[in-house]
Amino acid sequence: MKQYLKLFLAGIMAAVLLACGNNTTASQEPTVAPGDYQLNELIDERGASLAEDLAVLQSLDQIVTIHLAEDGTGVLYMFDESSSLTWTESSLTIEGETLPLETKDGSLIIHSATDDESIMVFHPISD
Repeated sequence: MKQYLKLFLAGIMAAVLLACGNNTTASQEPTVAPGDYQLNELIDERGASLAEDLAVLQSLDQIVTIHLAEDGTGVLYMFDESSSLTWTESSLTIEGETLPLETKDGSLIIHSATDDESIMVFHPISD
């Protein structure tokens, strides 16, 4: 009986160790994926949505998009103009200004470089 209990406990311990080992890879942050993204959310420094501002831009056909190429370059399209950029897993550099970059649920989250801490959220553009 004691041997069965030991085997049972050893099996549980092995399962726990395997589960813990798998959690380390699952908890890693997702990486930035090359592709096309469209501005879908503006958030001010207080965390409030600026949906009305975004709606005004869209009503004027001013769609803001970003194209990220696999080689770490890209283009920001905004107000009928384009700006070249470079990007890494943690930042986006446009016209010499480096902005913090995060990903969440496949979207790009770009923080303002100014003190106001506003945030732009770009969702992937589906084909």
